[in-house]
Amino acid sequence: MKFNTTFRKTTGSQDVIDYINRRVSFAFARMEHVVDSGSITVSDINGPKGGVDKQCRVVIKPAGLKPIVIVEKQAELKLAVDRSISRASHSLSRQLKRKQQLAQRGVDREAVAEQLAQTQASNGDSATGSAFDATMDTVMDTAMDAATDTAAGTSLDSAPNSIEDSIQNSTRHSARHSAMHSTTDSTAHSTTDSAMHRKVSGRSR
Repeated sequence: MKFNTTFRKTTGSQDVIDYINRRVSFAFARMEHVVDSGSITVSDINGPKGGVDKQCRVVIKPAGLKPIVIVEKQAELKLAVDRSISRASHSLSRQLKRKQQLAQRGVDREAVAEQLAQTQASNGDSATGSAFDATMDTVMDTAMDAATDTAAGTSLDSAPNSIEDSIQNSTRHSARHSAMHSTTDSTAHSTTDSAMHRKVSGRSR
């Protein structure tokens, strides 16, 4: 398999391109069927100044899983390529293993995401964006813990129950955070208004 490779502030020789393609093919040989798309961006950040400035950014979009973004900086270009691709491969492998473990215990990520989105929407919270993704990760971590307990002998019903509890807890935490943020903004706004009022009053005298 090949990823879309681009070079910034540097020229990619055919040798480097071939090297990247070989590393990608080797690292993702057993997982290419789940990769919808992948890209690699190689950059020479400092140019002739040198230093630890060879950067390789790997982005993978697997089917049914969260995107993977890995950035590695090294003094040598091929070392940055090696480590970034290796880290991306390991990250994808962990996600696939996690998905398999959850599927074996009746936990479907897409179904959980839909359930979380409905709960968030009913509470007036955003069902998209980084905040939602972070909440989703928390919920799936809870599902994994429940799955681990199930493997140890706990009832299979504990997984969906734990997910439901985690969704409710995450939603309540989000609501409290929003309320605290709103209160902080209101207090800051009030303090600013008071300071401006005192300043104006002082000038009037």
